[in-house]
Amino acid sequence: MAIPFALPTEDENEIQSQQLEQLMLELYAALQQVLRTRNSQHPSRNREYFTVLVQIMMVLLSFRLVRAMIRYFF
Repeated sequence: MAIPFALPTEDENEIQSQQLEQLMLELYAALQQVLRTRNSQHPSRNREYFTVLVQIMMVLLSFRLVRAMIRYFF
C-alpha cells in the first residue's frame, strides 16, 4: 500500500535548493578558514590545503550543474 505524500512545489523546491547551496558555501568558507589556519602553522602542507579546497569546489560545482540539469529537463 502506497503512503500518500505531497511533492514540494516548484517554489519550495527552489527555496530548499538555495538554502542547501548557501549552506554548502558557508561550509566551504568555514573549511577554508580552518585549512588556512592549519596551513600557516604547517607550511609544508600547501599541497594538502590546495587539494582539499579543489575537492570542495568540485562538490559545489557539481551541485550547481545538477541543479541546472534538473531545471532544464524537468
